[in-house]
Amino acid sequence: MLKHRVLVAALLGPLFLWIIYLGHMPLAVLVLLLCSLMWHEFQKITLPTMTLPERLLTFILGLVICGRSLGLIPNLYPNLFLAGLILLLFILLLKNPLPLENSITKLSLMFLGLFYCFALLPYLSNLREEPHGLGLVLLALLTTWSGDTAAYFCGRAWGKAKLYPTISPGKTRAGAYGAIVGALASSFAVIALFEIPISIGHTIALGILIAISGILGDLAESMLKRAYGVKDSSNILPGHGGILDRFDAFLFVIPITYCYCTIVLDLSGG
Repeated sequence: MLKHRVLVAALLGPLFLWIIYLGHMPLAVLVLLLCSLMWHEFQKITLPTMTLPERLLTFILGLVICGRSLGLIPNLYPNLFLAGLILLLFILLLKNPLPLENSITKLSLMFLGLFYCFALLPYLSNLREEPHGLGLVLLALLTTWSGDTAAYFCGRAWGKAKLYPTISPGKTRAGAYGAIVGALASSFAVIALFEIPISIGHTIALGILIAISGILGDLAESMLKRAYGVKDSSNILPGHGGILDRFDAFLFVIPITYCYCTIVLDLSGG
């Protein structure tokens, strides 16, 4: 298992970073592919009994949402198209012979999945297009990884009190504190390395935000898997699980980093 984990990371990690370096269309296409795979995993876990028309229509709706966010879909009445797809999906669900409460649950899970799988990760491509975008994306990614690594070792060394045992029994408060310390160290290192014009105060704020967002993103996916009794979202990545398992933290980190950098900070003059 460890051998497979290391091999997959060694092969796909550099490729992922290379596409981030390229940015623009290669990154947008990668994000679209990752979102599609995440939706497939989400649907298999939560809605395995979806009919083929429901599956296709929901997938097309997700592609439109993601493609619009990435700028891959031209501005030809996209909102009207989205409204039409949502209406068709609702009509399709009304024909479902299941009890009404089951139909409402099904509809709710569909739209939760669309938001979770198609609306969050596109901020990765959007952040890359910002001034100092490469550094900001690597800030989010490397700080998350550093925080996760620090959480693991701190949790093993000093972890006794559980952070949220009903959702993730392995996570500890010591691990959470370690994640914040590791994220802060990484944020200072990345910002200095890429010469991003961010003050010390904003560097600290970003490090803490990324650490907390990563923990919450991890807990969100753990809650999903525990609710449906699955260990991994899929086995597409040997030793790592599924796409959701690998990107769960980033789904929260990336949008929050993007919002902080575009709303709180002004890097256009850097």
